Amino acid sequence: MSERNLPSKSRGEHPFYNRGAEPDIYFWRDSAGHEIDLLIEKGVTQIPIEIESGQTVAGDFFKDLDFWRNLAGQPDSPAGLVYGGDASFRRRREESPPARSRI
Repeated sequence: MSERNLPSKSRGEHPFYNRGAEPDIYFWRDSAGHEIDLLIEKGVTQIPIEIESGQTVAGDFFKDLDFWRNLAGQPDSPAGLVYGGDASFRRRREESPPARSRI
């Protein structure tokens, strides 16, 4: 699974569709190179999702998530990390399912 095909795959399985609503999904990058792979707009909340191909979670996977939440003025807002490993875990308010699981 790659960053390129995850947004289209996740759209078909996302809970918004079960309510008949299609969420707004964006990619975000600033001039300094910070980026968010998926930015899901849910009402006034924007949920950042990072997608990493690594098999193990590294601390720098969270760098852009933390940057975005601070920039948005929502340092404790929900966020997500999808990575190539097999285990799922939580860090603060991020949920991290392995890439092989459903989003």
